[in-house]
Amino acid sequence: TGFPYADAFDAGARIVCTTADAAELARDAAREVAAHVWELREDFRPAGLSPPEAVAAALEIPDGPVVINDTADNPGGGTMGDDVQLLQALLDHRVERACFGFICDAETAAQAHQAGVGSTIDVKLGGKSDRRIRSPLAATAYVKGLTDGRFRLSCYAPGLQGDLGRTARLRIDGVDVIV
Repeated sequence: TGFPYADAFDAGARIVCTTADAAELARDAAREVAAHVWELREDFRPAGLSPPEAVAAALEIPDGPVVINDTADNPGGGTMGDDVQLLQALLDHRVERACFGFICDAETAAQAHQAGVGSTIDVKLGGKSDRRIRSPLAATAYVKGLTDGRFRLSCYAPGLQGDLGRTARLRIDGVDVIV
């Protein structure tokens, strides 16, 4: 049915019917299925928890690890990957021993590289791609690690190389943040 968070008209559901030389049958079947999908359209809307609700629910789980996925800010789905609402919820709930991966923010990564490992820096993290709906998270961060961002996969597609650009591991309160 398409990516439910897309704001593009063409990202919706499509119906395709194939027949053996029966175009009218295919058209009728496609219309019938399309009418059914339209009737159920509200059932296809994504239902999820807000970031604070998701963190609160995760904290109720007695044994970990717990993964919270911000599906709507998925760079693989076309977004910028710089929304900090879930990170803010982790910080607001004073979550300890957590890793947040990742925030796409080349400016903050460069700031961390300039300061160096072991430094403490004041950052305005994420929220830079669309200031109408997002704003950066102001925080003090400890620079825990730095890399050039190059990697080689070992499990999925073994040997495949990638390059994310300069990357930093920052520690903000109890959360390690990969930038």
